Amino acid sequence: MRNYLQQYVPDLLCVLACISLVASWFLLKRLPGWILSIRGANWPPSEGRIEITNVTAFGEQALAELG
Repeated sequence: MRNYLQQYVPDLLCVLACISLVASWFLLKRLPGWILSIRGANWPPSEGRIEITNVTAFGEQALAELG
């Protein structure tokens, strides 16, 4: 049983390293948005009226421009 475990420990460590890298990448990708969200939480609300809109689609995402 011990030899069996020793045989698969390097593979398990490799899989855990890959999972850690992917999780770190997602965290770093989301971090700027979280920081902006936290910083903007205390901004005062403002009122206005949207008169012009323009939506540009690219890939599976879209960019909306409001004027």
